[in-house]
Amino acid sequence: MLSKSHTYWLQIGTFFAGVSLIGGCSDSNYQNGQLTAPAVEGAAVVNTSIQNEYIIVLAENVSIEEALDQLQVYGATVIRNLKRGRYLISVKQDPGIERLTEDFDGSEIIQHIQPNYTYITQ
Repeated sequence: MLSKSHTYWLQIGTFFAGVSLIGGCSDSNYQNGQLTAPAVEGAAVVNTSIQNEYIIVLAENVSIEEALDQLQVYGATVIRNLKRGRYLISVKQDPGIERLTEDFDGSEIIQHIQPNYTYITQ
C-alpha cells in the first residue's frame, strides 16, 4: 500500500507526463509555408534521400547479377540484401531518380527503383 506521500508524488508525475504528451501533439504541420507530415508519436517521417543510394526490387526469378549487369553503366554495387528480392545499391555515376525510372520503366529485370530515404522518428 502506498503512503499519502507516495501517492502525491505519483499523481504529480502522472500530471507532468500527460502535459508533456499534450504539448508534443500540438506542433504545427506547416514549416516555411509548406505542409509537412503530421507529428505523430512513433511515426516515421521522410527527411531526405542518401546521395548515390537506391533500393531496387527485382522481378521474380531474377538474380542480382542480372540486375547489376543492367546497372553497370552507372557503376552499381550491392550494399545490402534487404530480402525478398529487394537490394540496397550504390552507384558511382548517379544519374538521378528520374533518369533511372525512365531507364527501367517496363523492365523485366528491375520492377521498381527508389531513392534510399532516411527517416527520423518523432
